[in-house]
Amino acid sequence: MRPRPGPTIEPVEDEAPALIGPRLAQNDSVCRLRPSRTHGLARWDYECERRVQRHEGGRPHRYIETIAGAPDSRVLRVGAAGDPVSERPVPTRVELELDGVTRYAHAGGVCRTVAEVDRVYGNRSAPYEWLGLMNRYASDRARLRVHGLGEARSTAFASATDLGTGTEEPLPLRREDDAVTVERSPCPPRTLLRIYWPVESSASRGA
Repeated sequence: MRPRPGPTIEPVEDEAPALIGPRLAQNDSVCRLRPSRTHGLARWDYECERRVQRHEGGRPHRYIETIAGAPDSRVLRVGAAGDPVSERPVPTRVELELDGVTRYAHAGGVCRTVAEVDRVYGNRSAPYEWLGLMNRYASDRARLRVHGLGEARSTAFASATDLGTGTEEPLPLRREDDAVTVERSPCPPRTLLRIYWPVESSASRGA
């Protein structure tokens, strides 16, 4: 009996996965850290400027962002004149203006010292804090910038996490003036960009 021929093995070209859903032209977040008015030297407040730009005539029609942070912190939605128009405890959801700018402030949202990290998250937590940008839809560019890190700027680092698989990979961090910036172009959907930095052993009253 003649042996049956085995299966034919041929190389298959990789194909980029088809993108389903809306696609953004850009998704930017700019955060500015300030000494906290509500939690003293233990935490940072930050002001956030969010810009979500669609392709002309494209989707999505709404963009809802979830804001989380340290317990008992509060989010203040800021109007065009710079005055707070609403205040909510975290976690909360904010609808971002499409093709425009949304501003909010997060009072006490970020731990500043090792002691506060231990108190809030437990003494086994790593002595780092972070701010992130969750890129919900595929974007031509997603960019996160943080101002005000001071000396921690030199030791900050960045990553991107695929929220579908949980895989986290390092990304290069750009340092300029008082800011650090991470950018991914293009950026897949459901990607979390993060900038991490070491917290302070103790906060200086002059800062």
